[in-house]
This record gives sequence, C-alpha cells and structure tokens, in this order.
Amino acid sequence: MKFLYPEFLYALFALAIPLIIHLFNFRRYKRVLFTNVAFLREVNERTQSTRQLKHLLVLLSRMLLLAALVLAFAQPVIPRKDAAAVQAEKAISIFVDNSFSMQGENEDGLLFLQALESARSIAAAYPPSASFQLLTHQFEGRHQRFLAREDFLNQLDEIEIGPQARSLSEIIARQRDLLKTADNKDAQLFVVSDFQQNMCDFDALEPDTLVQMHFVVIPTRASDNVYVDSVWFETPFHNLTQQEKLNIRIRNHSEKQVDDMPLTLWLDGRQAAVGSFNTSPQSYTDTALYFSNDEPGFRFGYVDIDDYPITFDDRYYFAFNVDSTLKVMEITGDLPPDGADYFSKLFGDDPLYEFVQTGVRMIDYTVMESQHFIILNQLNSISTGLTDALERFVDQGGAVFLVPGLSVDAGSLNAAMLRFRGPTFENVVQSDARVNYLDAESPFFANLFERIPRNMDLPRVLSYYKMVSRTTSNDRTLMRLQTGDAFLSHVPFGSGSLYISAVPLHTENNNFARHATFVTSVLRMSELSRPSGAISYNLGRETAIPAGSRIPADQEVFTVESMDGNLSFIPDFANLEGRGFIFVRDHIEEAGHYVLKLGETVVAGLAFNYPRTESALDYYSGSQLRDQLDAKGMQDTAVLDKTGDALEASLLQLESGQKLWKWLILLALLFLLVEILLLKFWK
Repeated sequence: MKFLYPEFLYALFALAIPLIIHLFNFRRYKRVLFTNVAFLREVNERTQSTRQLKHLLVLLSRMLLLAALVLAFAQPVIPRKDAAAVQAEKAISIFVDNSFSMQGENEDGLLFLQALESARSIAAAYPPSASFQLLTHQFEGRHQRFLAREDFLNQLDEIEIGPQARSLSEIIARQRDLLKTADNKDAQLFVVSDFQQNMCDFDALEPDTLVQMHFVVIPTRASDNVYVDSVWFETPFHNLTQQEKLNIRIRNHSEKQVDDMPLTLWLDGRQAAVGSFNTSPQSYTDTALYFSNDEPGFRFGYVDIDDYPITFDDRYYFAFNVDSTLKVMEITGDLPPDGADYFSKLFGDDPLYEFVQTGVRMIDYTVMESQHFIILNQLNSISTGLTDALERFVDQGGAVFLVPGLSVDAGSLNAAMLRFRGPTFENVVQSDARVNYLDAESPFFANLFERIPRNMDLPRVLSYYKMVSRTTSNDRTLMRLQTGDAFLSHVPFGSGSLYISAVPLHTENNNFARHATFVTSVLRMSELSRPSGAISYNLGRETAIPAGSRIPADQEVFTVESMDGNLSFIPDFANLEGRGFIFVRDHIEEAGHYVLKLGETVVAGLAFNYPRTESALDYYSGSQLRDQLDAKGMQDTAVLDKTGDALEASLLQLESGQKLWKWLILLALLFLLVEILLLKFWK
C-alpha cells in the first residue's frame, strides 16, 4: 500500500488531543454533605465503572473517526502488481466499432455515439504524456500512427459508420502489430464494441503478456431484423428471350412470425416482378421471382423488402450479362459422308448462334480465341499448337466438345488429355450396348428433364473407344454404357469445361447423332460455355474480380465507375497466366451497381452488397464475454461494461491501483454515528 498525499499523515498526531482530554479530566465536582453515605457510596461505585466504559468507547470512536479522516485525505492506494508499468510512458491503441450493427439503440441512445464517448473517456483516464492510436474496421492508413491526445480526439470526431466488419482476432492482431512499434512503452489496447457474436472468434485469440487488453462493452438490446440474405439464378447461362428464375433467400432474425411481407424485383430501373413471403421466427425461407430477358447486354437489378429499423440489408443488388448471340466454332477432321453437317444444321440457321466451320489445317487462332464453344469433330489427332490454344481457351472459361475420329492416334489424343487431366483413350471395344445411366445429379442435366423414366430410350452403340481415368484425372461420367464404360465425360479445367465422347458421329456404329439426347447434350454444352461469373460481390472483402482474357494495351487502363457517375477510379490489375483480375480494395463504400470499363468500352457489370454478417443481431453481454475469455485462459483481460464518467473512474482505478479513500470516508461516518449513539442512548 502507498499514499498519494503522505504529508497528511502528520495529522495523526492530532489523535493525542482526545486522549489528553480523557486522561486529564478537568471537570470540577461539587461536594454535597449528606447524613448517611453508605448507600450512596455503593451507587457511586456502580455508575463510575459504567461511566468509564462509556468514556473509553466514545474516546475510541473519536480517535478512529479522526484517523479515518486523516487516512482518507492521504488517499491510500493498493498499487498494481506491475508497478513499473505504471511509471512508464503509455502507448494506447483504441479500436472503435463503426460497423452497421452500431446503428442500433439502447436506453441511452445510439450505440455508435456511446462508443465515441467511451473512447474519449479512455483518453481522459491517462496522463497527457500518453500517445494514442485510433483503429476502425477500415484499417485506414491514417490510423496507423500514435498521436497526442488532442490529435487523437480530432481523428475520433471524423469516424463514420461503414460497411466493413472484421473479426475480433483480426482487430487484436493489427493492434498488437501497431503496438510493437511503440518501444519501451506500457502497451495497452482497447476494443470498444457491441461485441456482436459474429465478430467474436474466440478460438483464434491467444493470451498476450506484453499487452494489457481491455474490452469495453456497449450495452445493447434485442432487435428484430428481416433481411435479404442472398439471390441466385436457377441456371448459370442467360439467353435472349429466356425465362429467368431468380431464387431469393430471406432470413427472419426475430421471435415473430412474418406473413405476407411484400417483395419487389427491379431490373434496369423498372419494376420487373412482385411477390410476398412468409417465414417462421429465427428461420429462413426461399422464394422465387420470374422475368424474361427481353434485351441483350448488361442487366442491373435488385430485390427489395421494407423492414424497420435495420434497413441496410433490405436490398440486394445483382448484375448479369445477356449475350445477343453465342459463338460456336466447329473444327473438322476426317468426316464420314453422313456426319458432315450435324452441327451446322443444329447451329447454322439459329439467329441466337454465330456458327463458324473450319478444317483442322486451316484454323484462324485469332477467331478461335473469340469463340464461346468449340467442337472438335472427328479428329484423329491433336497437334501441340492446337492443344496449347485449347488449353488457354478452356482455362479462360470456354467449352470444348471432343468427338474422336474413326482411327484415332491414341498417343496424340492422350498427350492432349494429360494437359486437361482427362481420361486416356484405350482400345476399341466391339460390343452391342446401350447407355443405361445419366448422372441426374450433375448440373449438366439440371432442369433438362422433369423426371427420368426408368426405361428411358438412350443411345445404342456397336463399338466405342474405352476411356480410362488416370489417378490424377478430374473427369466425371455424364452418361455410362451397360458395360460400365463412359459414354460421355466432363472434365472441368480452369474456368471452362472439356466434354469427351466415346464414339464418333458415325451412324453405322451408333445412333448418338440421330438421338434426341445428342441435341439436348450439345445445346447444354453451348449454354454452359459462357462463364457467367459472380452476380454480386460483398463490400469489405478483398475479392479478385475476373476480367477475362482482356489485357490492357499500353495506353489503356481499367476503370470502375458508379452508375450515377459520382465515383470513378482505376482498380489494381493483375495478369495471372493470361487471365486478368481486378481488385477494388477499399475504393467502393456504398452498395449498388458499377461498370468495369477498358478504355471507353464497358466490359462487365458489377454489383456490390453490404456483408450480411452484421444482420444477425446477437451480442455477448459483459458476463458472457468474461466467461469466454476465462475459458481461453485470458483472465488478465479486463471487461468493462461502463460508459462515460464511470468508465473513466474504472480505468483510473485499474491504472493507478485500488483507491481506498471512499471506504475510509464511510468508516469515518460510521464512527461518528457510533459516537452519537453512545452519547444519546447510553445514560
């Protein structure tokens, strides 16, 4: 124990004053003559001993009263165990939660304003020589330096609520890294937050004996929230005049049943569909809205509900592209007389397709790179140059359908298959067999059939190439023969796909080219050949956004622009093995629609949404937070659920030690009360 004002201890000498008064009682007694004093002497002896006990107790209470007052003015303190740290210079890192959940309210008002006030109280609890560093979810560069208190408070006034939401472990890791730059200083960090359960990843936290941690809890109250969680299309391709099904997931984070809440779909600034939904408490529901692609190009839409008071998650933005035509190239090898025009008949007269046919020795690789779907029809071998071009094409999102010739060079085809991690071509199997299996679980056949009959008529073969999967193969059998061998295989590669047939298109050996499954399968390959990409991205996350094969020329740059023209910036660009990616970093802060341009040409439509991690309004109380930290062995971490002056007082006590002057004042009042009671009631 130590005293902040030890000079007051000299006043303890004043305790001698009541003692002297007691020892030298100067009261004069008057002698009264009485005839018979025997009885009076007995009474006098009894009252004198009682009076002496009373005087001793009064004396004791007065001396204890004076001692308590003197000690209170001297302000005794039980110091912290790390007394050296108290004398050291302070480096204080303060994180202020500015995520969307801080828009909530409690009995004292807006949570965010209370967090700012708590940060001010923290700064006021430390001496002027301390240095302070401010941190928010944005991890801004200007918040990486330690400042004097005045500059810190100025930065604090500039904070605004934003969409980013980082985990507790990320926040503490950044604070620890920044505090390492404060050499030879008493390092302390504060996290001022509502401690939403989604952000608290306690498993990733570790105790730290070098940094004193404080968690300042802003009290919350339960809030109901209904929000749009996500949207997705039923199919990954978008054709002109196609009927689209947009699936929508709504979450109800409340204890109330929601019935007939309106739901609206807006597309390109126009209302495209309306609906309603029901959802149970603490649950979710999936619903759908329908619309038609009536025009080509980039389409921008959002789904909207009306829920109060949490509104940032009531709208979900999305963007997609509707191609006016799909580009198909057929590269022909040794065609049999009856197999020359199957693909030209399928695609050549359809205005939705741009069909090009060329021989294997006359390929224009420039034209090839601009296609969506390439058919290798009746090829017996594949050159190294063609393999290289196909590998780049598929990796960037294109689709290739390989139909082998009648007399394949197994070594040549297998060398190409090795590049794609596909199966190898073995011997020709002479067998009368039918296809008896369709992989109905594959996305390839999704929505092609309402149901697959038990005895469905499927293609028949008299001979076929046996395809064998390598140990490193990544192929999936879409259609299988009765013999157990693959009839049609799918090999995903990069962003695209390779499809392989086990039979040539020769009607003498099989009926695949004249079967209904041939048309549906080839059309599905073409539909899936256009990489649709993500229809939306979350703000606050560093995401690589594909730019396809578009590589800027010397004088060209990518730009991202908002639809209203209020924001335009040059994103970071990376060329990874011929594929372009952009990174928006923290340039975009508002959810909505944006366009990606290369020069003056729009190359992609983009949609950004606020992350839904802030939508689940579940919080840890101070006691729950304490239990979680104790379970991690972090008993030294202080949990403070006070604000304003109470928070400042608690910090002063934590910093300087436990002050006892208030208890001494209470003791002094207690001794005064004892003296009064003794004098009044002890006659």
